[in-house]
Amino acid sequence: MQRFPGGVTVAIYPNYNAGVSGRSEFQLQANTFATNQQAVGLSGGAVMLGQACSITEVGNVIEVVQSIHRGLVNKWLESLQVGAAAGEGGMTPSEPPAYTKVLNLALFAHGEETSASTSGSPRWPRPTSGSTFALQHQGSPEGGRQLLET
Repeated sequence: MQRFPGGVTVAIYPNYNAGVSGRSEFQLQANTFATNQQAVGLSGGAVMLGQACSITEVGNVIEVVQSIHRGLVNKWLESLQVGAAAGEGGMTPSEPPAYTKVLNLALFAHGEETSASTSGSPRWPRPTSGSTFALQHQGSPEGGRQLLET
């Protein structure tokens, strides 16, 4: 995972209900992106390169990101154990390296200028005055770059 020193890319698409316009296109484009960008995803619970992840509701985004992070941390811990068994000493870092974290999150979904839909059907609430939701990249020098606002 040293190819991703600052973190990994994750591609997510909603598993829209059958009959939703563009349903298969979101999966196709997310998979193409994941392959081209070597996005990290899940397959059968295992962390895989070049794999997009489907979701059925917005709460699944956090579950996917956390599962990927846990899977990468486990791989890192396994590599430390292998190194120790091979006689490679050294100190164990107190925090997992950056490559175990998500740096870029790509969301393929129906949406419009002020919102996006990640549920089974492309419906989304209209924002009320003063309501804001943002996905942010926390690793940026300015402390967070806004990626999506609804």
